[in-house]
Amino acid sequence: MLTHPLALQRALRPLKRKVPAPRARLLDEHATADRIARLGAHPDVWLPVLRPAPDRWLRLDLVHDAGPTMPVWRPLVRELHTVLAQSGIFRTVTVHRAAPTGAPRTSPRSPTAAPSP
Repeated sequence: MLTHPLALQRALRPLKRKVPAPRARLLDEHATADRIARLGAHPDVWLPVLRPAPDRWLRLDLVHDAGPTMPVWRPLVRELHTVLAQSGIFRTVTVHRAAPTGAPRTSPRSPTAAPSP
C-alpha cells in the first residue's frame, strides 16, 4: 500500500543518530594496548579499557485504531511497521492497537494484560 517506501526511509534518515548505550560496552583495543604499554612488562593486573557501545537513540510506538471500520487499513499498518523496522533508525518499533474509545488494548501475550473474567 505504500507506494514509495524507500522515499519514506530517506525522509527519516536525519533521525538516524547514535548515542552511547547506558549498559553495553565495547573493548577499546588501542587504549587497552596503550595502557598495557604504560604499565610495563610485569603488572599485577591488565585491565581492558571499555567504552560505551553506540546505540540508536529513538524508539517508535506505532498506534493504530482497532475499530470495526479499520480492517481495511491493517495491511498498511503491517507494511508501515515493516518499513520502519527495516530502516535501522529506531531502536525498537512496536505496534499497539487502540480501542474505538482511544484506550490501548493489551495483548493476551503481554505480561501486563489483565486476566479475563
